[in-house]
Amino acid sequence: MGNAQPIRFADYWLMRRIGLGATAEVFVARQRGRDAGQEPVALKRLLPPLAQDPEIVKLFLREIKAMQRIDHANVAPLLDHGTCADLPFLVLPWYDGASLRQLLRHNSALQGSAPALTPEQAVWIAKEIAQGLGAAHAQGVVHRDVTPTNVQITGQGHVIVLDFGIARVAGLAQTTQGQALRGKWAYLSPEQLAGGAIDGRSDLFALGSVLWEMITGTPPFQGSDPHDTMARVEATKLPEIAKDTPISLRPIWTSLTQLLAQKPQDRPAHAEAVVLGWQQWLDQCGVQESEIVSEIARIARAAAPMPTPQDLHEAAELRGEAVTSPELDPDATQVRASASHSGSNAEGSGNALA
Repeated sequence: MGNAQPIRFADYWLMRRIGLGATAEVFVARQRGRDAGQEPVALKRLLPPLAQDPEIVKLFLREIKAMQRIDHANVAPLLDHGTCADLPFLVLPWYDGASLRQLLRHNSALQGSAPALTPEQAVWIAKEIAQGLGAAHAQGVVHRDVTPTNVQITGQGHVIVLDFGIARVAGLAQTTQGQALRGKWAYLSPEQLAGGAIDGRSDLFALGSVLWEMITGTPPFQGSDPHDTMARVEATKLPEIAKDTPISLRPIWTSLTQLLAQKPQDRPAHAEAVVLGWQQWLDQCGVQESEIVSEIARIARAAAPMPTPQDLHEAAELRGEAVTSPELDPDATQVRASASHSGSNAEGSGNALA
């Protein structure tokens, strides 16, 4: 890493790159002219080869418009945006800690075959995510990509929803042609998979999959390959719950059954109702919320990734059709395909913000 010099871009110094995805790259940056002790930010910019693609540019600008609508503690706020050298960019706070995916991986390695989190920790994190999604839905924004990779857990135990890069925003024309599919296989709702109409209940379905994974260690519809996973999502048949599950957990399994219902109308209508139910369950558990937050913060600090030589300022470039690297994005089953699932090609991100 050593002696890499910052790169000047717009009103910022790009310090080191922390993510490279199919359409964008993300840097830790500092604003020019500010004190050296200022808090760093995360600057996300479109990859140069894609700046001439009107659809990709519209999608990037859609993310900016989505974030401009949302003001909530569980959603990353938009600090700045603009264009430099024909590359649109946006600026968010830089968060320490780890993504939920990194946290789960880290703790799973320590716990062995046991779930990475306690049920109380898992439900508390899911509740925080639901609060952020509820704020987005209230502004007409559907995230469409709720996965552990797109949730950041800071070293203080704050839960932040990231990456509205494929969000559907009410009042804005859609950029994809036909019945394009965007999302990640194991977390897609059945209506997303079918190319149908979606709303906030699709995000709640994905959140149910994330919570199921946090409690059991595996997404409920994860198959042996993408086609197997698709079939499981389409069937929406939940795995059997172990008979020795504690009675205290039954309300959570009931909630998950509702969230993961095949038809949107059978799911909770709004995130607020989910938040209320989970908060009531947490209150009945007898565990202090401060204890939960403290332990989650500790795990996030321990799971925080260390900078590697790949974080140097190497030229951004597309790496061919299969852009996603599983070692960078463990949720890397993101695709764009027709509703008939034909002619699909990989599309993923190497960072929760990319």
